[in-house]
Amino acid sequence: MAGIEALRHPEVIVGLVGPAGTDLRVVIRCISAEFTAIGYAICEVRLSTLLHSFTQFGHLAEITHDEAARIDAHMDAADDLRQRTDCADIMALLSVARIRKERRDNASEHAPPASRVVYLLNSLKHPEEIETLRKIYGDLFLTVSVYAPRADRVARLAERIAQSKSNSNGDRYRADAERLVEKDANAGRSGTGQNVRDAFPKGDLFLRWGAEAAMRAELRRFVELIFGHPFHTPRRDEYSMFIAQAAALRSADLSRQVGAAILSDGGSILGVGCNDVPKAGGGVVWSGDTDDFRDFVIGYDASAKKKREIVREIFSNLRQANWIAETLNDRTVDQLVDEALETGTNPPLRDARVSSIIEFGRIVHAEMNAILDAMSKGQSATGSTLYCTTFPCHMCARHIVGAGIRKVVYIEPYPKSLARDLYRNEICVEDDGDRPNIVRFEAFVGVAPRQYMQLFAMPHRKTRSGDSVEWQATSATYRYRVLNRAYLDNESAVGNHVKTVLAATGLEM
Repeated sequence: MAGIEALRHPEVIVGLVGPAGTDLRVVIRCISAEFTAIGYAICEVRLSTLLHSFTQFGHLAEITHDEAARIDAHMDAADDLRQRTDCADIMALLSVARIRKERRDNASEHAPPASRVVYLLNSLKHPEEIETLRKIYGDLFLTVSVYAPRADRVARLAERIAQSKSNSNGDRYRADAERLVEKDANAGRSGTGQNVRDAFPKGDLFLRWGAEAAMRAELRRFVELIFGHPFHTPRRDEYSMFIAQAAALRSADLSRQVGAAILSDGGSILGVGCNDVPKAGGGVVWSGDTDDFRDFVIGYDASAKKKREIVREIFSNLRQANWIAETLNDRTVDQLVDEALETGTNPPLRDARVSSIIEFGRIVHAEMNAILDAMSKGQSATGSTLYCTTFPCHMCARHIVGAGIRKVVYIEPYPKSLARDLYRNEICVEDDGDRPNIVRFEAFVGVAPRQYMQLFAMPHRKTRSGDSVEWQATSATYRYRVLNRAYLDNESAVGNHVKTVLAATGLEM
């Protein structure tokens, strides 16, 4: 019976992703309350404190009177650990080891996994951490990404820094807060550096930080969904973003898949689109079309080639004008281009604007594709909402404004977009103003598209006599498939791998 109980009410692992300045303590309190309501015990695993067990990082526990220094030191230590081990997911692997320890402390060594326990991982900072935990635990691992406007996070973090220094003037520490928020989003060019910006879009639930009662209601709905509540149906935003995500999967672009969907206030689909090469006669190429000249068919990304041509032209002109340092005279122009963009130590142009140009790509962007799709059917986009899997670039922003779209909802941030800078009088991003006649850009909140079909598929809804069933919290069973033996074996393999990695790097615990 214990084995059956573990299948019906299994261990669940919930990873939290929250950019710096997001108060996850309140979120943890809300999640804990909702899991407690269905009979689950709570075990919080603070990933930052796992660093304290290393001899090299033992000093971190002593930093208590300067919040900025404490956060900074923990960020640096985690990045150092990732770099030393060459494992971007090392913090996730350490959290798995802690889960095993917690389980052993509460059961015999060879006992099956306990039922009705949720492990809250506070918090995840790199996309590979999420991917690794999904491989280990499968559907038992869920990610909650907590959204708060950047301005609110900076102000909240500045206040925390001030309080740690017994100072009441948060504005005095705003610069420190700004720096930490940016560092948290993407700590450098290394692939192993902290990268919340790319981790955030991988959530299974997107939660807006706000009043505790509102967050509890959202988390209650999510918990009830994963435990098979039959009468939670999709909200309009969830349905619409799922349509956008479905459109994205049609794209064969060499860089990324982006999808967009335009819907009326009543929820009617006006147009959909993905980023791909246009087709003569209208629309973009479908798989199986005879005239298929997409980038993968012709064999290259035109935008990437043009970028290199531009940089090559710059270096060639500089060399002709004798503006290139003599120490670089032994390099050809092509070698200079390679080192500046890719192969050099910290390539100076890797993150420059010239490396982010998008004007020379052959693809139609998803947003423009959706607008054209609506127009081809005689549908006006005026007053509609555009749902896009990625924040629109500045080129799409101008078409969105011109098409009369009143709101944009997005999941993945796109920091290279200049939309906010170029159209500050026409668009409003996050909560940076409430002016009339403006296009609002808002982050998506709700069940992620990746979970849409699983969580909203119809379970058992009525009795044999035709009455609707009544969902009971304490007896509800987990909606997903549970493979206990598989993830226990995965945990064991992780434990052995961590020991090997740490031994090879000389790190001591």
